[in-house]
Amino acid sequence: MKPTQEQFSVNRAASKKRFPTGMDQLSGFIAEFEKAVVVHKDTSDVAGVRDDLIALTIEFRTLCHLEISVTGYNDDIRALYDVPEVRRWIGVILNRWPDMLFWLTPGALWVFILSMNPDMNEPLPGGGHRLTLDPEVIEAQVASSHVAAEGLLKKGGLNAAQIAPITEIARENLLAMFKRKKLGEYMVLHPKLNQVITYRRGI
Repeated sequence: MKPTQEQFSVNRAASKKRFPTGMDQLSGFIAEFEKAVVVHKDTSDVAGVRDDLIALTIEFRTLCHLEISVTGYNDDIRALYDVPEVRRWIGVILNRWPDMLFWLTPGALWVFILSMNPDMNEPLPGGGHRLTLDPEVIEAQVASSHVAAEGLLKKGGLNAAQIAPITEIARENLLAMFKRKKLGEYMVLHPKLNQVITYRRGI
């Protein structure tokens, strides 16, 4: 079911936070999903979030980023990408929307990439993990997603010259992901409201 305004509410309270001067600012918004949504592989709200990402990118001619937050795992010592149901949920999202990697912030991209490639995250006998990222594999996965997203932007009326700088931002996000940049090292501001906006399902 596609999210409606009544089902997804917007929280502007976070916009009052003060951020350090010089922090990177990304255009976009945060989307918060509950654990139950993940467990049941429910992607209905993702459809509306994705529609907004595309529409805002076309309207403002700059990449509208998505930072994803999943609630309900605060007491779980595992990283989100180590949780099997999170990996399955992300797999469902990517199977349905191959363009999704294009819109992600560096922090969200990190979770998606490691969820897609669990073999790059090796558990160690004494605890902990060894990350062995394969840049060639990751870059091929991301490139495929970029091609899909560029097709959507072209369909939305943007020409090649308008799409190129948007894609360049997405490429820079991949480089930032390899440097393990995460929310807190950058902030995400809604392009229209110039505030930190969180989408969440209404009660």
